[in-house]
Amino acid sequence: MKTRLKKLRNPDLLMGLFVLCLLILGLLIYKDYGISTDELYEDLRISRITGLYIGTLDVDPITLFEEIEQSRYYGTALTILAPIAEWIFAGEDYNPDLNQIPHFVYYLFFLAGVIGLYFLGQNFFNKYIALVVAILFATQPLFFGHAWINPKDTPHMSMFIITVATGFSMADHWLRNPVGKDQHKDNRTNLSRDKRLFIGALAAFTLLLWGTSALRLLSDRIIEHAYLSGGDNLIGHLFQSLTTTGSLEGYQILASHKIIDFQRWAAFITPIPLITAFVLAQRNDRLGPWQVDVVLLGAAAAWGIAVSTRVITLAAGGIVGIYALLKLKKNAIMPLTIYTLTAGVVSFISWPFLWISGLKGITGGLVTFSNFTHWHSTVLFEGELFFPEDLPLRFIPKLMALQFTEPLVILAVAGFLLSLVIIWQKRTESVKLMLMIAWFALPLLYLMIARPVIYDNFRQFIFITPPLFILAGLCLEKITVQIKRPLLNALLSAALIFPGVAAIQQLHPYQYIYYNQFTGGVEGAFRQYELDYWSTALKDAMAFVNENVPDGSNIITWIDVTWTYFYAEQDYQIKHGFNVPVEDYPLYDYAIIPERRFSDLKELPDAPVIYATKVDNATLMVVKEIPKTDP
Repeated sequence: MKTRLKKLRNPDLLMGLFVLCLLILGLLIYKDYGISTDELYEDLRISRITGLYIGTLDVDPITLFEEIEQSRYYGTALTILAPIAEWIFAGEDYNPDLNQIPHFVYYLFFLAGVIGLYFLGQNFFNKYIALVVAILFATQPLFFGHAWINPKDTPHMSMFIITVATGFSMADHWLRNPVGKDQHKDNRTNLSRDKRLFIGALAAFTLLLWGTSALRLLSDRIIEHAYLSGGDNLIGHLFQSLTTTGSLEGYQILASHKIIDFQRWAAFITPIPLITAFVLAQRNDRLGPWQVDVVLLGAAAAWGIAVSTRVITLAAGGIVGIYALLKLKKNAIMPLTIYTLTAGVVSFISWPFLWISGLKGITGGLVTFSNFTHWHSTVLFEGELFFPEDLPLRFIPKLMALQFTEPLVILAVAGFLLSLVIIWQKRTESVKLMLMIAWFALPLLYLMIARPVIYDNFRQFIFITPPLFILAGLCLEKITVQIKRPLLNALLSAALIFPGVAAIQQLHPYQYIYYNQFTGGVEGAFRQYELDYWSTALKDAMAFVNENVPDGSNIITWIDVTWTYFYAEQDYQIKHGFNVPVEDYPLYDYAIIPERRFSDLKELPDAPVIYATKVDNATLMVVKEIPKTDP
């Protein structure tokens, strides 16, 4: 009996049970969430990427990706799995329940981040504290809400966490088994040769894959030269002998598709030799001392997929690299080179957009995510509408203080002060701790100093917030050591987690609009801060419309028309309000208007509200009946 109770107190087992409970909960509630407006754009990106993978694009892929402008730089390494799951379980026919499957896939990515944080936390405190911190992370209403409806930012945050966690594990593995220590002193020449052979082969292979995008541009120039020169030179003569009558553009597109065919097959085949090479290297005694093994392969794969999820995750690998260099110095250079090259190969495989853009996809993504210049609207903050460039410096820090649960905010601030003491005393974990602080503080300073365009609160930058949980864990560990009694510590942990759990239940299915009691909750934040900026309340509003609005009615909507039709169960005629002149409003019967930026007050102010989606006395969306005027 005592043995069983001891096993039940095992933090690894408790973590597994917690994740299992979250999975079961997810299966029960995944149908409840409305579609966010950004999912439409994600679907468009994924359709382009899928076309590259399966070879169905019949036009120039460069043109296709240029059409979606900055949106093309959003990686799809994880989210491409969502439509695949939907196709497997739902098929091609519309089903209002099964077509919510992508939301459950996004949720799985979030759970992966929860597990990653559990292992990351063990770099700083014991497993019990890491477990509490992971649960505190998972029960943040802001994160829990985004986990279902956000195809971009939560997967990015999860992969950032996983990259750092696996990278730290890899570097610590090197520390336990010293990198560069020659265990074969009588065979140093062969060891050096094997090093050069492995790195040279991997570098050549990486260059071959990444160089194909440049090869496509080169082929365009050669074909243009040969086409325009006629048969006046050797290249032109050879070109004429191999082709028939056709246009220059047609030949260039044909050559481009042939190169993409090579890239596609390379992406499918590459994992086999890559995994084989690392397995054989791990078994090779000559390579073993410098840690070319599946640990490195796994960490590099995580980083590569992370970069293909969002380019800015290059910084996660940078954190790992800095830690390894500080600990191992020059002995880290060689394995970090392999780590980087392998991640580059994985990124090429998992993000076909790089087949088209090459390194320009990386640089373009970094520029895009450093300043979201495509946003031209206003942001609600402290009851006022600001243009993004005019937001006050306190915008991000204040929102973080208001949108996380009160226990986390207090523990994180106290943990930061404690971390300064730990760093000053130069304790063993101080290097990692400084990197955690840099992970959070440097991007925050950039946001406050450079003042880039940001919107939708700080959702694009939730990836910088996991260090707050590490800081909170440091403070919590200090408190539990002082309390000492397990039962009291368990009660304290439950008290810390309770506010988030209660809010998740209370706000369902709109948890991402959470504000803590520092601002009076959601009711206090109403018309003061952004709430349902992704218009997920449209699902509830359309449920009312389907039951109460006659078939054939004309509807104006200030939400994306595509999603409005998605929920429509009758033959409504729907138009976006921006495309309807004010004088034509009486020609329509009903209007669906979100609360965002006071739209529900500004649009059709005299029309009676016949339905409102509300949470904690805060209006998210209204349905108005448009009064008819006499002709």
